[in-house]
Amino acid sequence: TRIGAAQTELTSVLQAVEDAEKRLEDKQNEREKLVEANKTQLLNIEAQIQMQEEEKIKVANEMDQATIALNKVKARKATRIAELTKELADSRVECDVLEKEAEVTRKHLAAISDSAAVAKAEEEAKKAAEAESKATATVGNDVPSDAKSAAADKKKKGEQKEK
Repeated sequence: TRIGAAQTELTSVLQAVEDAEKRLEDKQNEREKLVEANKTQLLNIEAQIQMQEEEKIKVANEMDQATIALNKVKARKATRIAELTKELADSRVECDVLEKEAEVTRKHLAAISDSAAVAKAEEEAKKAAEAESKATATVGNDVPSDAKSAAADKKKKGEQKEK
């Protein structure tokens, strides 16, 4: 009986060892599957990192090109502003010259207008004097002295306008 009990115990221990070996084998298989899955994930992550690095380089190049284009635009803008500023200054100078010429022309026109008014007044005074002279010649010395004074006043006013 002791031998039977020892054999039963031995069988039971052997069965426990076989079960443990089977569980160990299952665990190792599971571990290998996880290692393979981790390798695949690691490769995917490395591929994503590589793609991101390439995208980063592409974006950096695009930014560099955009910066170069922006600097060119800024340079053209600065040049254009300088050109327009010079044109504006030239236009202002030309405008000042034209304003001075216009003022001289205005003064000249005013002088011509004044001369024309004086000439017209003189002409009217001359015509009035001639008319008076004719009237005096036909009427004789009977012209009242008031009429002579009025003619003399008109003549004086014409002379004053000339001055």
